Amino acid sequence: MSFPLAVVGANYRELSSTQRAALFAQFSNPQLAQALKSMQAISGSAAIFTCSRAEWVVSAKQPRWTMDLVLGFLLKQGFSLKQLHHHCGLAAMDYLVHMSLGLDSVAEGEPAVSRQVVKAFQTAHKEGTCDEPLRRIWKQLELAINRRRSLKLDKRNQGVQTLVVNKLKELNLGDGHILVWGKGQIGMAVCAALQAAELSHAGFGRKDGAAFEAALPSAQAVVVCTGAPAPYFSLPKMCAPKLCIDLGSPEQVLQAPGWEKIKLDDLLASPLLHLCHTDRQLLENIAQQTLETLHAQFGQKAHSLVLANLSTLKTNFMQKELPPLLEGLPPQRSLAIRRAIARLSHDTICIVKESEK
Repeated sequence: MSFPLAVVGANYRELSSTQRAALFAQFSNPQLAQALKSMQAISGSAAIFTCSRAEWVVSAKQPRWTMDLVLGFLLKQGFSLKQLHHHCGLAAMDYLVHMSLGLDSVAEGEPAVSRQVVKAFQTAHKEGTCDEPLRRIWKQLELAINRRRSLKLDKRNQGVQTLVVNKLKELNLGDGHILVWGKGQIGMAVCAALQAAELSHAGFGRKDGAAFEAALPSAQAVVVCTGAPAPYFSLPKMCAPKLCIDLGSPEQVLQAPGWEKIKLDDLLASPLLHLCHTDRQLLENIAQQTLETLHAQFGQKAHSLVLANLSTLKTNFMQKELPPLLEGLPPQRSLAIRRAIARLSHDTICIVKESEK
């Protein structure tokens, strides 16, 4: 049994943050989904975008054919196969489950990717692109993420905010004042990580522009955590060199003359933050349980569809196609043939039902 699923995307190892944003723009283009639907290549889709990846999850009766169509489209848009990863069927389901649990992240087990996956399915549901198979997968992923959350794993490896703290300490900036620009989820996570590391910091949003500018002279570093679709943020030239960490995807900093700049991709190139063996095994167990549940659900549905199709074929044949074929035969012969075909149909349906148990 093959899952009716395909995943195409790229992560921090394959494309830069700017390129990942461009890839996500292709996945978010409703014309692509509409074109594939008109070809009956997909029945549903969801686009996932995080700081380290862009993924397109599609529901398809022929996932390999659909995957090839999507790859062909992306090649025409200037992407190469070396820049993309792609999975279909069981491999796609396995990848999606492990990715959702943070097992394919720079910081293993990070919760941020789980939130982004759920958000992607919620958006697809709101926009009407989440079909029944994707809703079934979405529900099981949410259950898996909830089980992951209940484990309360070691808090040291939480995500990109951990990489920020590590970089500041590596550059001996742990005793300086850090300004965080952006009060969204990433900005709040960075502030929480700085707080946990007992590093002096202050958070600012777009309404705090004057206060931010006033705080710049006494700061040693600025961490930009916004998510605008293009670079917009400018920093003034300072008397002494300072550090700017841009966590945007795409980059958010337009100008920063004289500043030392570190981009998101620079942080993602850092050594991986691994979970301990025990915690990783707990997540692997959740992933395996989720895959087994989905396999049982889609397998049962596949059998049910076969039964429904067989019943329809039997009815149509017995009522529409068989009577003309029996015309002119002696009544007893006609009845014998009809009964033989009915027994064959019945036995076939019983075999399918037995295999469903």
